[in-house]
Amino acid sequence: MAIRLKELVEYIRNKKYWIIISLIYLSLIYSVSISFCYGPEHTIANSCFNYPLDDHPLKEYYPDLGEYKNASSLQWNDFWKLSSFWGDCGYYLLQSENLSLSISPYKYRILPTSIALGIHKLTGLPLTLSYVLMNILFVYLIGIVFTYFCKRCFGFSNNLSLLGGILAITCVGITRTLPFPMLEAVEYFFFLLLILSLKIKNNYLYFLSSICCVLSKELLIMVGFLYFVNNYSIAKNDKFTFVKTLLFSLTPFIVFSGVRVLLGGAPVELNYGFNILAGEFPTYGLRLFSISGLVSLSIRIFLSFSFLWFGLLNIRRDRFLYINTIYALPLIIIPTIFLSSRISRVIGVLFPLIIVLFLFFFKKDDSLKASEMDEDVG
Repeated sequence: MAIRLKELVEYIRNKKYWIIISLIYLSLIYSVSISFCYGPEHTIANSCFNYPLDDHPLKEYYPDLGEYKNASSLQWNDFWKLSSFWGDCGYYLLQSENLSLSISPYKYRILPTSIALGIHKLTGLPLTLSYVLMNILFVYLIGIVFTYFCKRCFGFSNNLSLLGGILAITCVGITRTLPFPMLEAVEYFFFLLLILSLKIKNNYLYFLSSICCVLSKELLIMVGFLYFVNNYSIAKNDKFTFVKTLLFSLTPFIVFSGVRVLLGGAPVELNYGFNILAGEFPTYGLRLFSISGLVSLSIRIFLSFSFLWFGLLNIRRDRFLYINTIYALPLIIIPTIFLSSRISRVIGVLFPLIIVLFLFFFKKDDSLKASEMDEDVG
């Protein structure tokens, strides 16, 4: 017994850094997001209560939608009932309940909704709470993996890596959606794994994470292009390697089109049934032609990372970050402008690049020895 206790104490001592940051991250997850669930009067994410509900398309499936008029009087169950219709929540719940009821693009984001449904069936929790439990798990994983990413791949110190993890799990895309039936936490996590796979050049991790990315959010089809540009310098001199690289790069595109065809859509179908091949586009791009639209768009892009955008000044500090940032930024921002109304949380998926670039402002003061880092990570 004494020997086992001694081994446990030794294990805790060796892993104390990860145990401490785990407690910090779980505390932050509660304080900045989950605590909002005590009621709408305590949350900053209460836009659902100002949404015009009379002509909401989900009214067909939920006849009592909008019957609550006084937000401050809502109790726990009422909050969950109404919050289900904030943003895209209602469509994700519909998809988890019955795939045939949902519409594009929601019905193609099958991975997060399937995970939430699995949690619902395994635990018996209501579907809304199953989504929240899923989000808590993936946000926690984001903090841990991003901390590892900062330490192992860029040599940041314990404290600087901890700061990176805190910035990651408190970015606007997560804090606005974590207590609701949303999928940003899952999407962000798999994009982080994708960037990690490119940095450590792990093709198996890339293959898995790229598929998960596309099954979480269609915009992440661009990860195949990132794989190609990261491996082009090696592949261009060998035909076999080039073909292999090209095939790996096409994996997200194949999955993207395959899912749409299997579920009855067009191969390049995007938001709300718009078929790009047929020249059909949403009208979001029209905001570029008005001053108010441009101002609103610029503000929302800035608020995606606020002061962290200044990290772009460090873009030449690391070749990997330079290559991936100059390609990923336009590949995310341009489609978002033309195809999405949810600017800040869509662009927020770039956090593995933007936050690390910001941390380089403090890198010159980072005196962590390699041996210490290896000991902590091990």
